[in-house]
Amino acid sequence: MAQYSFLDFFPTPEFLLITSTGVTISDTNVYVVEFKRSGKGDRGLILSRLGSVPLPEGAVENGVIYNKEAVIKALTELREHHSFRYVRATFPEEKAYLFTTEVDKVSSSDLRDAIAFTIEENAPVHLSESVFEYDIISETEEKVRAAVTVLPTEAVASYTEVFEAAGIEPVGFDITPQAISRALIPRGDKRTFLILNVGEKKTGLYVVEDGVVQFSSTVTLGAGEGPDYPDLDGLRMEVRKLFGFWDTQIDKVILSGRGAGKHDFIERLMDEMGVEYAVGDIWASASPIEKYVPDIPFTTSLSYAAPVGTALPSKRAKMFGLLPPEARERVQREYRLRKIAVWALSVAGVLFLAAGLLVPAAIISSARQSNASQKTSTLLSSESVQTSESLKRWVLDTNKKITFLSPDEDSDKPYELFLTILNRKSSGIRIVGLSFDKEADKKGNETITLIIRGVASDRQALLNFENTLNALNRFTKANVPVSDFTKNKNITFELTLSPLRHED
Repeated sequence: MAQYSFLDFFPTPEFLLITSTGVTISDTNVYVVEFKRSGKGDRGLILSRLGSVPLPEGAVENGVIYNKEAVIKALTELREHHSFRYVRATFPEEKAYLFTTEVDKVSSSDLRDAIAFTIEENAPVHLSESVFEYDIISETEEKVRAAVTVLPTEAVASYTEVFEAAGIEPVGFDITPQAISRALIPRGDKRTFLILNVGEKKTGLYVVEDGVVQFSSTVTLGAGEGPDYPDLDGLRMEVRKLFGFWDTQIDKVILSGRGAGKHDFIERLMDEMGVEYAVGDIWASASPIEKYVPDIPFTTSLSYAAPVGTALPSKRAKMFGLLPPEARERVQREYRLRKIAVWALSVAGVLFLAAGLLVPAAIISSARQSNASQKTSTLLSSESVQTSESLKRWVLDTNKKITFLSPDEDSDKPYELFLTILNRKSSGIRIVGLSFDKEADKKGNETITLIIRGVASDRQALLNFENTLNALNRFTKANVPVSDFTKNKNITFELTLSPLRHED
Protein backbone atom coordinates (compact mmCIF):
# COMPACT_ATOMS: atom_id res chain seq x y z
CA MET A 1 0.00 0.00 0.00
CA ALA A 2 1.33 3.45 -0.89
CA GLN A 3 2.53 5.65 1.95
CA TYR A 4 2.36 9.43 1.97
CA SER A 5 4.49 11.90 3.89
CA PHE A 6 4.19 15.56 4.86
CA LEU A 7 6.11 16.56 1.70
CA ASP A 8 3.53 14.79 -0.46
CA PHE A 9 1.04 17.49 0.51
CA PHE A 10 3.45 20.40 1.27
CA PRO A 11 6.29 19.73 -1.19
CA THR A 12 9.64 21.38 -1.74
CA PRO A 13 9.27 24.47 -3.97
CA GLU A 14 9.76 23.52 -7.61
CA PHE A 15 12.35 26.30 -7.91
CA LEU A 16 14.58 24.41 -5.44
CA LEU A 17 14.10 21.07 -7.19
CA ILE A 18 15.94 22.72 -10.12
CA THR A 19 14.24 20.34 -12.54
CA SER A 20 11.39 17.86 -12.96
CA THR A 21 12.62 16.72 -16.37
CA GLY A 22 13.91 13.18 -16.88
CA VAL A 23 16.03 12.00 -19.83
CA THR A 24 17.06 8.49 -20.84
CA ILE A 25 19.56 7.57 -23.55
CA SER A 26 18.82 4.00 -24.67
CA ASP A 27 20.42 1.95 -27.43
CA THR A 28 17.67 3.00 -29.85
CA ASN A 29 16.18 6.34 -28.70
CA VAL A 30 16.61 9.37 -26.49
CA TYR A 31 13.50 9.92 -24.33
CA VAL A 32 12.39 12.97 -22.35
CA VAL A 33 9.59 13.38 -19.78
CA GLU A 34 8.64 16.41 -17.68
CA PHE A 35 6.04 16.73 -14.94
CA LYS A 36 4.32 19.66 -13.31
CA ARG A 37 2.36 19.69 -10.08
CA SER A 38 -1.40 19.44 -10.11
CA GLY A 39 -1.73 21.09 -6.68
CA LYS A 40 -1.54 17.82 -4.71
CA GLY A 41 2.11 17.92 -3.68
CA ASP A 42 4.98 15.72 -4.82
CA ARG A 43 2.60 12.83 -5.48
CA GLY A 44 0.08 14.80 -7.52
CA LEU A 45 1.85 15.29 -10.85
CA ILE A 46 0.63 15.61 -14.41
CA LEU A 47 2.60 15.20 -17.59
CA SER A 48 3.69 18.47 -19.21
CA ARG A 49 6.18 17.22 -21.83
CA LEU A 50 6.98 13.90 -23.48
CA GLY A 51 9.00 13.07 -26.55
CA SER A 52 11.67 10.90 -28.14
CA VAL A 53 14.19 11.05 -30.97
CA PRO A 54 15.49 7.83 -32.61
CA LEU A 55 19.21 7.14 -32.76
CA PRO A 56 21.05 5.66 -35.73
CA GLU A 57 21.88 1.99 -35.35
CA GLY A 58 25.15 1.52 -33.50
CA ALA A 59 25.20 5.04 -31.98
CA VAL A 60 24.80 3.46 -28.53
CA GLU A 61 25.33 -0.20 -27.75
CA ASN A 62 25.00 -1.79 -24.32
CA GLY A 63 25.21 1.63 -22.72
CA VAL A 64 28.41 2.71 -24.51
CA ILE A 65 28.19 5.84 -26.68
CA TYR A 66 30.02 5.19 -29.96
CA ASN A 67 28.57 8.06 -32.00
CA LYS A 68 28.67 11.18 -29.82
CA GLU A 69 27.59 13.50 -32.64
CA ALA A 70 24.37 11.56 -33.21
CA VAL A 71 23.52 11.56 -29.48
CA ILE A 72 24.31 15.29 -29.13
CA LYS A 73 22.11 16.03 -32.15
CA ALA A 74 19.19 14.09 -30.64
CA LEU A 75 19.57 15.78 -27.25
CA THR A 76 19.80 19.21 -28.87
CA GLU A 77 16.65 18.57 -30.88
CA LEU A 78 14.73 17.61 -27.72
CA ARG A 79 16.08 20.60 -25.79
CA GLU A 80 15.10 23.08 -28.49
CA HIS A 81 11.65 21.55 -28.98
CA HIS A 82 10.77 21.23 -25.27
CA SER A 83 12.75 24.20 -23.86
CA PHE A 84 14.63 22.75 -20.88
CA ARG A 85 18.15 23.12 -19.54
CA TYR A 86 18.48 21.10 -16.31
CA VAL A 87 17.60 17.39 -16.24
CA ARG A 88 17.86 14.26 -14.16
CA ALA A 89 19.17 11.45 -16.34
CA THR A 90 19.51 7.67 -16.26
CA PHE A 91 22.72 5.75 -16.64
CA PRO A 92 22.70 2.25 -18.25
CA GLU A 93 23.00 -0.65 -15.83
CA GLU A 94 25.60 -2.35 -18.05
CA LYS A 95 28.26 0.08 -16.80
CA ALA A 96 27.12 0.18 -13.17
CA TYR A 97 28.06 -2.02 -10.24
CA LEU A 98 25.33 -2.74 -7.72
CA PHE A 99 25.94 -4.63 -4.47
CA THR A 100 24.66 -4.84 -0.91
CA THR A 101 26.95 -4.40 2.07
CA GLU A 102 26.77 -4.34 5.84
CA VAL A 103 28.84 -1.96 7.97
CA ASP A 104 29.07 -1.10 11.64
CA LYS A 105 26.57 1.53 12.68
CA VAL A 106 28.19 4.95 12.87
CA SER A 107 26.92 8.53 12.85
CA SER A 108 25.15 9.70 9.71
CA SER A 109 28.07 12.00 8.89
CA ASP A 110 30.51 9.04 8.94
CA LEU A 111 28.29 6.47 7.20
CA ARG A 112 29.31 7.46 3.68
CA ASP A 113 33.01 6.99 4.53
CA ALA A 114 32.29 3.60 6.12
CA ILE A 115 30.51 2.43 2.95
CA ALA A 116 33.28 3.84 0.73
CA PHE A 117 35.77 1.44 2.32
CA THR A 118 33.71 -1.53 1.04
CA ILE A 119 33.71 -0.49 -2.63
CA GLU A 120 37.02 -1.93 -3.81
CA GLU A 121 36.24 -5.32 -2.26
CA ASN A 122 32.84 -5.49 -4.02
CA ALA A 123 33.39 -3.77 -7.40
CA PRO A 124 36.34 -3.89 -9.86
CA VAL A 125 37.07 -0.16 -9.60
CA HIS A 126 39.33 2.05 -7.52
CA LEU A 127 37.56 4.32 -5.07
CA SER A 128 39.49 7.32 -6.43
CA GLU A 129 38.23 6.58 -9.95
CA SER A 130 34.55 6.13 -9.15
CA VAL A 131 31.43 7.86 -7.89
CA PHE A 132 28.86 6.12 -5.72
CA GLU A 133 25.55 6.48 -3.90
CA TYR A 134 23.77 4.22 -1.46
CA ASP A 135 20.29 3.47 -0.06
CA ILE A 136 19.82 2.15 3.46
CA ILE A 137 17.90 -1.13 3.41
CA SER A 138 17.75 -1.78 7.15
CA GLU A 139 19.57 -0.97 10.35
CA THR A 140 19.88 -2.31 13.87
CA GLU A 141 21.57 -0.95 16.96
CA GLU A 142 24.90 -2.32 15.72
CA LYS A 143 24.75 -2.69 11.91
CA VAL A 144 23.56 -0.85 8.79
CA ARG A 145 22.70 -2.75 5.60
CA ALA A 146 22.82 -0.71 2.37
CA ALA A 147 22.50 -1.13 -1.39
CA VAL A 148 25.41 0.60 -3.10
CA THR A 149 25.63 1.85 -6.70
CA VAL A 150 29.10 2.48 -8.15
CA LEU A 151 29.99 4.03 -11.50
CA PRO A 152 33.43 4.55 -13.05
CA THR A 153 34.09 8.31 -13.16
CA GLU A 154 35.28 8.04 -16.78
CA ALA A 155 32.02 6.43 -17.88
CA VAL A 156 29.88 9.08 -16.15
CA ALA A 157 32.04 11.84 -17.63
CA SER A 158 31.38 10.54 -21.16
CA TYR A 159 27.63 10.91 -20.59
CA THR A 160 28.01 14.30 -18.90
CA GLU A 161 30.03 15.56 -21.89
CA VAL A 162 27.33 14.80 -24.47
CA PHE A 163 24.68 16.49 -22.32
CA GLU A 164 26.82 19.61 -21.88
CA ALA A 165 27.65 19.69 -25.61
CA ALA A 166 23.89 19.78 -26.27
CA GLY A 167 23.42 22.71 -23.85
CA ILE A 168 21.94 20.55 -21.08
CA GLU A 169 23.10 20.37 -17.45
CA PRO A 170 22.43 17.05 -15.65
CA VAL A 171 21.73 17.61 -11.92
CA GLY A 172 22.06 13.91 -11.06
CA PHE A 173 21.98 10.37 -12.41
CA ASP A 174 19.98 7.27 -11.53
CA ILE A 175 20.91 3.90 -12.90
CA THR A 176 18.11 2.57 -15.09
CA PRO A 177 16.87 -0.13 -12.65
CA GLN A 178 16.44 2.45 -9.87
CA ALA A 179 14.49 4.82 -12.10
CA ILE A 180 12.20 2.08 -13.46
CA SER A 181 11.46 0.70 -9.98
CA ARG A 182 10.57 4.19 -8.74
CA ALA A 183 8.01 4.53 -11.53
CA LEU A 184 6.46 1.06 -11.22
CA ILE A 185 6.48 0.20 -7.50
CA PRO A 186 4.35 2.23 -5.05
CA ARG A 187 6.38 3.93 -2.35
CA GLY A 188 6.22 2.02 0.93
CA ASP A 189 5.54 -1.37 -0.69
CA LYS A 190 8.16 -3.64 0.91
CA ARG A 191 7.34 -6.81 -1.02
CA THR A 192 9.91 -8.53 -3.22
CA PHE A 193 9.46 -7.74 -6.91
CA LEU A 194 11.17 -8.88 -10.07
CA ILE A 195 11.06 -6.25 -12.81
CA LEU A 196 11.59 -7.51 -16.36
CA ASN A 197 12.48 -4.60 -18.64
CA VAL A 198 12.00 -6.32 -21.99
CA GLY A 199 13.47 -4.79 -25.11
CA GLU A 200 13.83 -6.14 -28.63
CA LYS A 201 17.40 -7.36 -28.20
CA LYS A 202 18.02 -7.40 -24.43
CA THR A 203 16.18 -7.69 -21.13
CA GLY A 204 16.99 -6.22 -17.73
CA LEU A 205 16.23 -8.33 -14.64
CA TYR A 206 15.96 -6.22 -11.46
CA VAL A 207 15.12 -7.50 -7.98
CA VAL A 208 13.55 -4.91 -5.69
CA GLU A 209 13.23 -5.75 -2.00
CA ASP A 210 12.30 -3.46 0.90
CA GLY A 211 11.75 -0.71 -1.66
CA VAL A 212 15.39 -0.80 -2.86
CA VAL A 213 16.94 -2.30 -6.01
CA GLN A 214 19.26 -5.00 -4.66
CA PHE A 215 20.18 -6.89 -7.81
CA SER A 216 20.34 -6.13 -11.53
CA SER A 217 21.45 -8.11 -14.53
CA THR A 218 21.10 -7.60 -18.28
CA VAL A 219 20.93 -10.49 -20.74
CA THR A 220 21.15 -10.22 -24.53
CA LEU A 221 17.78 -11.88 -25.01
CA GLY A 222 14.69 -9.92 -25.98
CA ALA A 223 11.23 -10.05 -27.53
CA GLY A 224 12.64 -9.59 -31.05
CA GLU A 225 10.99 -7.78 -33.93
CA GLY A 226 8.94 -10.61 -35.47
CA PRO A 227 6.39 -13.16 -34.29
CA ASP A 228 8.84 -16.06 -33.89
CA TYR A 229 10.41 -15.02 -30.55
CA PRO A 230 13.71 -16.94 -30.97
CA ASP A 231 14.92 -15.78 -27.52
CA LEU A 232 11.80 -16.89 -25.64
CA ASP A 233 13.13 -20.18 -24.23
CA GLY A 234 16.47 -18.68 -23.28
CA LEU A 235 14.85 -15.76 -21.47
CA ARG A 236 12.44 -18.07 -19.65
CA MET A 237 15.45 -20.08 -18.44
CA GLU A 238 17.18 -16.91 -17.15
CA VAL A 239 14.08 -15.94 -15.19
CA ARG A 240 13.81 -19.41 -13.64
CA LYS A 241 17.50 -19.31 -12.70
CA LEU A 242 16.92 -16.02 -10.91
CA PHE A 243 13.97 -17.48 -8.99
CA GLY A 244 16.25 -20.26 -7.76
CA PHE A 245 19.15 -17.91 -7.03
CA TRP A 246 17.27 -15.32 -4.98
CA ASP A 247 17.03 -16.39 -1.34
CA THR A 248 13.56 -14.94 -0.69
CA GLN A 249 10.33 -15.58 -2.53
CA ILE A 250 9.49 -13.29 -5.44
CA ASP A 251 6.02 -11.91 -4.66
CA LYS A 252 5.26 -10.39 -8.05
CA VAL A 253 6.77 -9.87 -11.50
CA ILE A 254 6.27 -6.49 -13.18
CA LEU A 255 7.01 -6.10 -16.89
CA SER A 256 8.04 -2.94 -18.72
CA GLY A 257 9.79 -1.93 -21.92
CA ARG A 258 8.72 -2.16 -25.53
CA GLY A 259 8.56 -5.96 -25.40
CA ALA A 260 6.04 -5.87 -22.54
CA GLY A 261 3.45 -4.70 -25.06
CA LYS A 262 3.62 -8.04 -26.91
CA HIS A 263 0.93 -9.88 -25.00
CA ASP A 264 1.48 -13.26 -26.65
CA PHE A 265 5.19 -13.16 -25.86
CA ILE A 266 4.55 -12.21 -22.22
CA GLU A 267 1.93 -14.92 -21.71
CA ARG A 268 4.26 -17.60 -23.09
CA LEU A 269 7.20 -16.24 -21.07
CA MET A 270 5.33 -16.30 -17.75
CA ASP A 271 3.44 -19.54 -18.38
CA GLU A 272 3.86 -22.02 -15.49
CA MET A 273 6.10 -19.60 -13.54
CA GLY A 274 3.74 -19.88 -10.58
CA VAL A 275 3.97 -16.22 -9.61
CA GLU A 276 1.69 -13.22 -10.00
CA TYR A 277 2.66 -10.91 -12.85
CA ALA A 278 1.40 -7.75 -14.53
CA VAL A 279 2.46 -5.22 -17.13
CA GLY A 280 3.50 -2.10 -15.21
CA ASP A 281 1.64 1.20 -15.05
CA ILE A 282 4.39 3.81 -15.33
CA TRP A 283 2.07 6.63 -14.20
CA ALA A 284 0.98 5.00 -10.92
CA SER A 285 3.66 6.69 -8.78
CA ALA A 286 3.20 10.07 -10.43
CA SER A 287 -0.23 10.64 -8.92
CA PRO A 288 -1.41 7.82 -6.61
CA ILE A 289 -3.57 10.22 -4.57
CA GLU A 290 -5.78 10.83 -7.60
CA LYS A 291 -5.54 8.38 -10.50
CA TYR A 292 -4.02 10.05 -13.54
CA VAL A 293 -3.31 8.57 -16.97
CA PRO A 294 -1.96 10.82 -19.77
CA ASP A 295 -3.58 10.65 -23.17
CA ILE A 296 -0.93 8.53 -24.90
CA PRO A 297 -1.11 4.89 -26.07
CA PHE A 298 -0.35 2.37 -23.33
CA THR A 299 2.12 0.43 -25.46
CA THR A 300 4.00 3.68 -26.21
CA SER A 301 4.19 4.51 -22.49
CA LEU A 302 6.00 1.23 -21.72
CA SER A 303 9.22 2.64 -23.23
CA TYR A 304 9.14 5.66 -20.90
CA ALA A 305 9.44 3.95 -17.49
CA ALA A 306 13.06 5.06 -16.95
CA PRO A 307 12.66 8.79 -17.75
CA VAL A 308 9.40 8.87 -15.77
CA GLY A 309 11.07 7.33 -12.72
CA THR A 310 14.09 9.63 -12.75
CA ALA A 311 11.87 12.72 -13.17
CA LEU A 312 9.74 11.90 -10.10
CA PRO A 313 10.57 13.84 -6.91
CA SER A 314 11.74 11.32 -4.33
CA LYS A 315 13.93 11.09 -1.25
CA ARG A 316 15.66 8.20 -3.02
CA ALA A 317 16.51 10.43 -5.99
CA LYS A 318 19.70 11.90 -4.55
CA MET A 319 20.32 15.52 -5.43
CA PHE A 320 23.63 15.69 -7.36
CA GLY A 321 23.79 11.85 -7.19
CA LEU A 322 26.47 10.03 -9.22
CA LEU A 323 27.80 13.23 -10.78
CA PRO A 324 31.53 13.65 -11.44
CA PRO A 325 33.16 16.28 -9.14
CA GLU A 326 33.23 19.23 -11.56
CA ALA A 327 29.60 18.79 -12.62
CA ARG A 328 28.55 18.34 -8.99
CA GLU A 329 30.18 21.63 -8.02
CA ARG A 330 28.39 23.53 -10.80
CA VAL A 331 25.00 22.18 -9.82
CA GLN A 332 25.61 22.76 -6.11
CA ARG A 333 26.50 26.38 -6.88
CA GLU A 334 23.22 26.81 -8.79
CA TYR A 335 21.31 25.19 -5.91
CA ARG A 336 22.93 27.54 -3.36
CA LEU A 337 21.99 30.57 -5.46
CA ARG A 338 18.39 29.39 -5.65
CA LYS A 339 18.25 28.84 -1.89
CA ILE A 340 19.51 32.39 -1.32
CA ALA A 341 16.89 33.73 -3.74
CA VAL A 342 14.09 31.83 -1.96
CA TRP A 343 15.35 33.06 1.43
CA ALA A 344 15.53 36.67 0.25
CA LEU A 345 12.02 36.55 -1.23
CA SER A 346 10.69 34.98 1.98
CA VAL A 347 12.23 37.71 4.14
CA ALA A 348 10.89 40.41 1.81
CA GLY A 349 7.43 38.85 2.02
CA VAL A 350 7.50 38.75 5.82
CA LEU A 351 8.65 42.38 6.00
CA PHE A 352 5.94 43.45 3.59
CA LEU A 353 3.31 41.63 5.62
CA ALA A 354 4.65 43.08 8.87
CA ALA A 355 4.56 46.58 7.43
CA GLY A 356 0.98 46.05 6.33
CA LEU A 357 0.02 45.01 9.86
CA LEU A 358 2.01 47.68 11.74
CA VAL A 359 1.01 50.76 9.74
CA PRO A 360 -2.68 50.61 10.75
CA ALA A 361 -1.63 50.05 14.37
CA ALA A 362 0.65 53.09 14.28
CA ILE A 363 -2.13 55.26 12.83
CA ILE A 364 -4.58 54.14 15.51
CA SER A 365 -2.00 54.72 18.28
CA SER A 366 -1.26 58.22 17.00
CA ALA A 367 -4.96 59.04 16.83
CA ARG A 368 -5.51 57.80 20.39
CA GLN A 369 -2.57 59.84 21.68
CA SER A 370 -3.88 62.98 19.99
CA ASN A 371 -7.35 62.35 21.40
CA ALA A 372 -5.94 61.88 24.92
CA SER A 373 -4.00 65.15 24.73
CA GLN A 374 -7.09 67.05 23.60
CA LYS A 375 -9.15 65.61 26.44
CA THR A 376 -6.44 66.55 28.94
CA SER A 377 -6.40 70.17 27.74
CA THR A 378 -10.20 70.33 27.94
CA LEU A 379 -10.21 68.98 31.48
CA LEU A 380 -7.53 71.43 32.66
CA SER A 381 -9.50 74.42 31.37
CA SER A 382 -12.80 73.31 32.92
CA GLU A 383 -14.17 75.02 36.02
CA SER A 384 -14.85 71.73 37.81
CA VAL A 385 -11.22 70.72 37.56
CA GLN A 386 -10.08 74.04 39.04
CA THR A 387 -12.13 73.27 42.12
CA SER A 388 -10.85 69.70 42.52
CA GLU A 389 -7.18 69.57 43.43
CA SER A 390 -6.97 65.75 43.41
CA LEU A 391 -8.46 65.53 39.94
CA LYS A 392 -6.16 68.32 38.77
CA ARG A 393 -3.10 66.43 39.99
CA TRP A 394 -4.29 63.29 38.18
CA VAL A 395 -4.78 65.17 34.93
CA LEU A 396 -1.38 66.85 35.21
CA ASP A 397 0.26 63.50 35.89
CA THR A 398 -1.48 61.94 32.87
CA ASN A 399 -0.40 64.84 30.67
CA LYS A 400 3.14 64.47 31.94
CA LYS A 401 3.17 60.79 30.96
CA ILE A 402 1.84 61.56 27.48
CA THR A 403 4.45 64.25 27.00
CA PHE A 404 7.13 61.93 28.26
CA LEU A 405 6.15 59.20 25.83
CA SER A 406 6.27 61.72 22.99
CA PRO A 407 9.61 63.53 23.43
CA ASP A 408 10.63 66.38 21.20
CA GLU A 409 12.95 65.59 18.28
CA ASP A 410 15.86 67.38 19.94
CA SER A 411 15.58 65.57 23.30
CA ASP A 412 16.89 62.20 24.35
CA LYS A 413 14.41 59.39 23.88
CA PRO A 414 14.44 56.78 26.68
CA TYR A 415 14.04 53.79 24.38
CA GLU A 416 17.04 54.95 22.31
CA LEU A 417 19.12 55.25 25.48
CA PHE A 418 18.09 51.78 26.58
CA LEU A 419 18.97 50.38 23.15
CA THR A 420 22.40 52.01 23.40
CA ILE A 421 22.99 50.30 26.74
CA LEU A 422 21.64 46.90 25.65
CA ASN A 423 23.75 46.93 22.47
CA ARG A 424 26.91 47.34 24.59
CA LYS A 425 26.03 44.45 26.90
CA SER A 426 28.54 41.57 26.83
CA SER A 427 27.71 37.88 27.21
CA GLY A 428 28.67 38.01 30.90
CA ILE A 429 25.98 40.59 31.68
CA ARG A 430 22.28 39.79 32.07
CA ILE A 431 19.89 42.76 32.34
CA VAL A 432 16.88 42.02 34.56
CA GLY A 433 15.35 45.49 34.90
CA LEU A 434 15.28 48.92 33.24
CA SER A 435 13.55 51.99 34.63
CA PHE A 436 13.72 55.75 34.17
CA ASP A 437 12.55 59.05 35.63
CA LYS A 438 12.21 62.48 34.10
CA GLU A 439 12.22 65.78 36.03
CA ALA A 440 12.46 69.48 35.15
CA ASP A 441 14.31 72.09 37.25
CA LYS A 442 13.16 75.69 37.84
CA LYS A 443 14.62 76.77 34.51
CA GLY A 444 12.62 74.15 32.67
CA ASN A 445 15.61 71.93 31.85
CA GLU A 446 14.66 68.27 31.82
CA THR A 447 16.80 65.55 33.37
CA ILE A 448 16.38 61.87 32.57
CA THR A 449 17.62 59.29 35.07
CA LEU A 450 18.16 55.72 33.96
CA ILE A 451 18.41 52.79 36.35
CA ILE A 452 19.85 49.49 35.14
CA ARG A 453 19.56 46.37 37.26
CA GLY A 454 21.22 43.13 36.33
CA VAL A 455 23.45 40.17 37.16
CA ALA A 456 27.12 39.88 36.16
CA SER A 457 28.79 36.50 35.76
CA ASP A 458 31.90 37.76 37.61
CA ARG A 459 33.69 40.94 38.71
CA GLN A 460 35.61 41.34 35.46
CA ALA A 461 32.41 41.22 33.37
CA LEU A 462 30.84 43.91 35.58
CA LEU A 463 33.94 46.11 35.43
CA ASN A 464 34.09 45.75 31.62
CA PHE A 465 30.42 46.76 31.35
CA GLU A 466 31.05 49.83 33.52
CA ASN A 467 34.07 50.86 31.44
CA THR A 468 32.17 50.31 28.18
CA LEU A 469 29.38 52.67 29.24
CA ASN A 470 31.84 55.32 30.40
CA ALA A 471 33.73 55.10 27.11
CA LEU A 472 30.59 56.05 25.19
CA ASN A 473 30.86 59.62 26.51
CA ARG A 474 27.09 59.79 26.36
CA PHE A 475 26.19 59.35 30.05
CA THR A 476 27.27 60.74 33.37
CA LYS A 477 30.01 58.54 34.78
CA ALA A 478 28.71 55.09 35.64
CA ASN A 479 29.99 53.97 39.02
CA VAL A 480 29.11 50.58 40.39
CA PRO A 481 28.81 50.70 44.18
CA VAL A 482 31.76 49.03 45.90
CA SER A 483 29.31 46.82 47.77
CA ASP A 484 28.40 45.18 44.45
CA PHE A 485 31.95 43.80 44.20
CA THR A 486 31.79 41.78 47.43
CA LYS A 487 30.82 38.61 45.53
CA ASN A 488 33.02 36.78 43.07
CA LYS A 489 30.29 35.38 40.81
CA ASN A 490 26.62 36.02 39.94
CA ILE A 491 26.93 39.62 41.14
CA THR A 492 23.68 41.56 41.44
CA PHE A 493 24.24 45.20 40.53
CA GLU A 494 22.41 48.49 40.01
CA LEU A 495 23.68 51.38 37.89
CA THR A 496 22.21 54.88 37.89
CA LEU A 497 23.16 57.31 35.14
CA SER A 498 21.85 60.19 33.09
CA PRO A 499 22.52 61.23 29.50
CA LEU A 500 25.01 64.07 29.09
CA ARG A 501 23.48 67.24 27.71
CA HIS A 502 25.64 68.66 24.91
CA GLU A 503 25.55 72.38 24.31
CA ASP A 504 24.69 73.53 20.78
